[in-house]
Amino acid sequence: MADGVIGQGREPEVLALFRPYRLGHEVSGGFKLWNVTIEPRAIVVELRRDQSAMFVKLLPLDPGSRERTKSFSIARESPSPEASAAADALVAAVGNNDPGDFWRPPETGVRRHSSAHIPRERARGIVWPLALTAFFAALLVVIGRRRALTSRPEMARKPPSA
Repeated sequence: MADGVIGQGREPEVLALFRPYRLGHEVSGGFKLWNVTIEPRAIVVELRRDQSAMFVKLLPLDPGSRERTKSFSIARESPSPEASAAADALVAAVGNNDPGDFWRPPETGVRRHSSAHIPRERARGIVWPLALTAFFAALLVVIGRRRALTSRPEMARKPPSA
């Protein structure tokens, strides 16, 4: 899908594309799968060995691209033969793990919650402050009424007559 995006919460799916390789572990030639950056329209993978790094970028499928999998066009730079071998291994893993339906249509902008509805997560954070406020307001009313009753002259105790 040329106009697809990578939505939130898809990190496990993205990392599954690189199996059997895992973050922080060697891919090939001493290059490790060092970092994976997920953007709405790209996945940028950093392969690192000592002080040298290279990047492989997975983009929405462009049928005219030279290197691609079922869902992705691949862009990469290989500064050395070892880096190229590591990138080849990573791209092969993506090709093996790519089911071909990775890209999803962009969200239409419809809000999940109306402004009149408070999401459950936010409501949990509001309950305790509201309950404490109500408790202290009731306590102030009780104290105020008690003071009002004891301060009235007709309600005050008269000293016993002699």
